[in-house]
Amino acid sequence: GITNAQLEALHAQIILANTYHLYLRPGIDIIREAGGIHGFMHWDHPVLTDSGGFQIFSLADTLELDADGVNFRSIVDGSRHRWTPEDNMEIAMKLGSDICMQLDQCPGYPATRAYVERAVELSSMWAERCYKAHTRDDQALFGIVQGGMHLDLRLRSLRHLEECGDFPGYGIGGYSVGEDHETMFETLAPLVSEYMPKRSCAALAWASTCSTACCRRAPAAWVRRSPVKVALTSATRALRTTTALSTPPAPARCARAATAVRSSVTWSRRRRCSAVFCCRFITCIS
Repeated sequence: GITNAQLEALHAQIILANTYHLYLRPGIDIIREAGGIHGFMHWDHPVLTDSGGFQIFSLADTLELDADGVNFRSIVDGSRHRWTPEDNMEIAMKLGSDICMQLDQCPGYPATRAYVERAVELSSMWAERCYKAHTRDDQALFGIVQGGMHLDLRLRSLRHLEECGDFPGYGIGGYSVGEDHETMFETLAPLVSEYMPKRSCAALAWASTCSTACCRRAPAAWVRRSPVKVALTSATRALRTTTALSTPPAPARCARAATAVRSSVTWSRRRRCSAVFCCRFITCIS
């Protein structure tokens, strides 16, 4: 394991906690009674929790999916569980992370276009339900852009997210699921540089390097020699077009999240954070 002192020494600005594993063990109610994820971990810095959906869908032989939600078996004891988008938001709000993600379906690669398209439609419907169910003002709910390696489906997913609610940020899901880097960047680079809202927080998680300690700004030398340079450079160029406020932003749902990326954050006139996370150093706390 890794201690809080070690994370501090590494200058961790934000850490990721995995909802699926926390839900199964030690359990959401225990964490809530301990003061939420921050109190449970004694961590007074930003925390992002995923929805747990990736873990569910990566265990395809244990799940049953329908339009309303998903049934799955615990990897701990084999017990059966069901999550709807509303259930997932209740779990997220009990955890009390600074940023939580919508419940979505993450298709693997390769997958047929028809399968990816169905996943986009389902994720879009669930995003709307998550947005309506999420009521915690001190927690930022991010929508997730799906669409596999099809740019038109990515744009369809993004349009629906923008229509269904005023999400303070977006995650980009469904990459690093089996494709090579060249295939990934064919859609990722234009998506980030040309289409993602400038006020959004685009999490570029490169799974093959998301393995060690914490999430922080990648060293410039690493970015120069990394395959993610194309997407990061394009995203940074896009973010430079965003008008930064000359005065500090008022407290908002994503205030702590903005602190986490203060080295690269800009603020739009809607007072929502715009940043690029390079998840070179990240771990799951479970």
